[in-house]
Amino acid sequence: MTILAAWPASAREGYPYSLSTSDDNPGGAVGFFADGDVVELGDIQADGKDIEIDVWDVTPEPDVYKFGFYNRKGYRNGSVYTDASMGAPFNLAEGHCIKLRIRLVNAGSTTVVNGSTNWGRFRNSMPHENC
Repeated sequence: MTILAAWPASAREGYPYSLSTSDDNPGGAVGFFADGDVVELGDIQADGKDIEIDVWDVTPEPDVYKFGFYNRKGYRNGSVYTDASMGAPFNLAEGHCIKLRIRLVNAGSTTVVNGSTNWGRFRNSMPHENC
């Protein structure tokens, strides 16, 4: 499990938490901003792969799967995002611990690329904190 780190300056402005795929030259990244529950999934490498993100609320027992989605747009063709204004299940509970799984998948499929899965968690709160 990886603790989400500060979003790098080279990435999109304003995302205090980010997580990238765990392959040797990361092909995907997700950014999260608690104000508005924005989850943005970007393709950061021209590798011909798609990116998948899955989101759980881990404050209740057992963990509750909230949602998942893909970025199938390709490198430099825009990110895919969700936010609280889209309603359930994208409006995440304030103060809860949220777990993310990001990974590469083969283009147009759900087949996971070996060695690309990474996990992270954070508390959905302002100011931002890990959990």
